[in-house]
Amino acid sequence: MKIKSQSFVVDADLARAAGASENPVSKGAREVLKAILESEARAVFCPTLREEWNKHKSLYSTRWHSSMTAKKKIDRVKIESSVSEIIDAAQISDAQKLIAK
Repeated sequence: MKIKSQSFVVDADLARAAGASENPVSKGAREVLKAILESEARAVFCPTLREEWNKHKSLYSTRWHSSMTAKKKIDRVKIESSVSEIIDAAQISDAQKLIAK
């Protein structure tokens, strides 16, 4: 039985953190991106996330995204509601909504 592959939303914080240093955070971010690249997993990007990636990407994450694109492992989606609209509609306190935004 073949296991269905997973899709991940890869936040721009991970793109920024995946630098060349041997700092544990940087190294861990690179390992996560490498694991996604080398598995059957896919990455999901909406236009807003892609813009955020473009602002914060490292050299490593730029190469990772290019490799994922070449392997056709990037899913581009359009979001029908803005994140702010979803947060505003959530059943959470106003303080939690401010944190989420």
